[in-house]
Amino acid sequence: MGERASGELLNSGQWTVDSGQCSRSALSADFSQTLSTVHCPLSTVIIGAGRVAWHLAPAIARAGHKVLAVASRTLQSAQALAERIGGDVAATDDIEQLPTTVDIYIICATDDVIASTVEALRRRVPNAVIAHTSGTRPLSDISQWGGRAAVVYPMQTFTKEREVSLSEVPIFVEGDSLAEELARSISHRVQHLDSDARCRLHIAAVFACNFVNHCYTLAARQLTEAGLPWSILHSLIAETAAKAQTMHPSQAQTGPAARGDEGTINRHLAALTDDATARQIYELMTASIRNDQL
Repeated sequence: MGERASGELLNSGQWTVDSGQCSRSALSADFSQTLSTVHCPLSTVIIGAGRVAWHLAPAIARAGHKVLAVASRTLQSAQALAERIGGDVAATDDIEQLPTTVDIYIICATDDVIASTVEALRRRVPNAVIAHTSGTRPLSDISQWGGRAAVVYPMQTFTKEREVSLSEVPIFVEGDSLAEELARSISHRVQHLDSDARCRLHIAAVFACNFVNHCYTLAARQLTEAGLPWSILHSLIAETAAKAQTMHPSQAQTGPAARGDEGTINRHLAALTDDATARQIYELMTASIRNDQL
């Protein structure tokens, strides 16, 4: 990197960025299993204050980088995240109030607004690195507007109520090398992945996480009908997840569909007569398991 510019004064307060010369060695594509040491902190701005930003922004700050500001559609959300990060982090609901002397802007917003957010940013910062954290959207959502573009995709399920250590979370990067540098300072599991492969990865994550969690919700409804607590399934869930980490999931498949137990399947479907959606999902999953056994 070249010389860091000093901060500028905006309506929301004084922005400070260290000045001086920062030399950066070329980063190897063969990543080590240790976090990289931050010798020259990056200045960052976080756009979005949802679940990903809630965990990523504090991790960036803990790694030694400077989070200058948080922008969100609502000022209250931006302020909550800024307070969580700590220090002198400004909050705004107006993208026009963000500082313009920044190393990397990180968009943690919903996929549908990434392109329009980049378009608005590029009018103010034509040459800065802009990155998004989406598992699905391509790098071109940013690069089509010119300037330096990147993706920093942390593959994990995030909720605000549960802390997650990003040092153990796989982060997939694409585009400008500054994204790789940032990612390596917060996780020791970083690798390059192009947009097409990242989309496939995200589909896999939806099946392995989001759909599975919805199946938990369907299971909880059945337990409620029987007057049983959700906790009764905890050991079953834990063993299922443990097996998936030691063998291929197709080899770990059990249950009536895997063993061809038509009597049990029919009794289950009869019991689901009053829940058309659950019955349809049961039938679809049963057919999929059968096909996989062929």
